Amino acid sequence: MVGSMVGNYSWVEPYLESPWVKVMGIFAPSFPAPDAAADVSGEAFHHFIAACAGGAAILAVTSVLAAVGVLLRSCCCSGRRLQLEAPSVKPLICMAFMTFTLTFAGMFVYLLVGHKGVSLTMDAVTHAVSDVTSAAEQGRMLSALGAGASVALNSSIPKCQGSARPFLQQFQRQLESYIECVDQYNSDMEGIPEQLRDLQTSLGEMSDREMYSLLAPLVLVLLCCLAIVLAVCATRSTRGSGRCSNCCIHSLGLVLFAPAIVIVGGATALEFGFGLASASFCKDADSNALAYIQHFAGNTSYNVSHYYISGVGTNPLLDQLHEANETALKLESVLNQFGSQTAMLCSDAGPAVTNISAALEAAQAPLNQVHHLLSPANVYPLYKEAVHDDACSTLVSGLAWLVLIQYVVGIVCLPALAYMADKFLDEWVRYQASSASRGLLRTGSGSLQLASC
Repeated sequence: MVGSMVGNYSWVEPYLESPWVKVMGIFAPSFPAPDAAADVSGEAFHHFIAACAGGAAILAVTSVLAAVGVLLRSCCCSGRRLQLEAPSVKPLICMAFMTFTLTFAGMFVYLLVGHKGVSLTMDAVTHAVSDVTSAAEQGRMLSALGAGASVALNSSIPKCQGSARPFLQQFQRQLESYIECVDQYNSDMEGIPEQLRDLQTSLGEMSDREMYSLLAPLVLVLLCCLAIVLAVCATRSTRGSGRCSNCCIHSLGLVLFAPAIVIVGGATALEFGFGLASASFCKDADSNALAYIQHFAGNTSYNVSHYYISGVGTNPLLDQLHEANETALKLESVLNQFGSQTAMLCSDAGPAVTNISAALEAAQAPLNQVHHLLSPANVYPLYKEAVHDDACSTLVSGLAWLVLIQYVVGIVCLPALAYMADKFLDEWVRYQASSASRGLLRTGSGSLQLASC
């Protein structure tokens, strides 16, 4: 997982997240209804993708235009007019400083928001894995207790005759009903802990790599800006002719700056399109999630999800446990009434009655714990944290900040900096080739005089 960033920046996080969630929601198209997935033509999804791609295409086109401008500037020959004054490097340095500042500020904001998102997601998934694993273990414990009591009871029934057998058979029916409820619960829980653990492992492996890989376009911008600044500063500080640096900058415009602008523009466009799709889903995350769960996952998953997300309906898992608990309470009541009498009528039934009573008493703690683990008060905060606080807030905000910073520094600042470097070096070459650089000026009569410094 991404390491914690030094310092406490919680005070600034609402200002970094809330505005962008609202802005992205304004531009986001309507999310397709789940029935659209059944449409073979996929027309609704095509319209949705086209709507998200429309905004992304605008960013991509502007980046291509900026790259073409850099290419044209790199291919153009410098003018032949005289340069009698040394060109100033201050505008270029100011632009480079602004580009570096914006880039590092963008990285900081993205890492701050992204670290929060990764932490929230991993915490929610880790908590869910722990709770679901514990709930599954408690279910297996309940099943083992019921199975042990059933074995003891079944072995005693053939040994008892007369009036004791009906009592034992009644105990057996209620115990089997209890075991059936517990087995159904275990069947529904089967595979869920493993799926969550796989998700936890995948997120843990991907979090660092995916988070830092999105910074690649900004790193590329930094490298381009650094190359420009080094070439210009080396020429200006050594007061060389500038021809080598000028040729280098023109060549880099063709092989590095223009491709870098297109790459940054493409990455920005993809991120913007994904951000619009996410914001569209998050306009009504609960309804969209429930609609798609119902459409693709079946009634049981929908009922469980609807119970936790909307607080309406019933939870099949808790219903099975409730029925198992009610059956256990009834069996316990019958044992209290007739257990001693049955043991007196048949001495062989005594160990079975004792075993059942002990199993029912031991089952109360696991039943109570599972009810707590699967209660809405425990489950819904995990959903809220993962979906509303992370995916629909931090994720959208992080992408929005990344898109903004990449567009400004990659599609605005970098082309401007490349143009300024070309212009400066062209003027510097002309200045160094002129008499003014050697302290001489040619007068109108053709004589030479010292240039004033």
